[in-house]
Amino acid sequence: MEKPKYTLEFFQLLTGKAYNGMEVVPQATVILRLGENQLIGTASGKGTLETLFDAIKNASGIDMKLEGSIDFSSWIDGSSFPSSERVEATSGVIHNGYLYLGSAYGGGMIESSVNAFVDALNNIHLRNS
Repeated sequence: MEKPKYTLEFFQLLTGKAYNGMEVVPQATVILRLGENQLIGTASGKGTLETLFDAIKNASGIDMKLEGSIDFSSWIDGSSFPSSERVEATSGVIHNGYLYLGSAYGGGMIESSVNAFVDALNNIHLRNS
């Protein structure tokens, strides 16, 4: 029997500038599913991607740390009309002294980053369960 994987059901990121021009602290909510369990995590922080990563970490309950930067590559998907940009994200996560990589692609930097974080989370989960 195959072990259940984490799947991303929903994410929301709030960021921007207030009316007076001050930066708004990013806030993120994610909903993950692991088998029959729905896991909800929230976070607020300095950067948008770090805040999303922390929300995923909080939902999973797994102690992990984002390692280094997130690498991106992008290309124009000419197979659809109108053409759209596709972005691939690769992230590194440290858990118990080991580096786990995650990669995913999507319609933008934020979407692909969130899915890359979930991919790294699944790599941790599959190795440790």
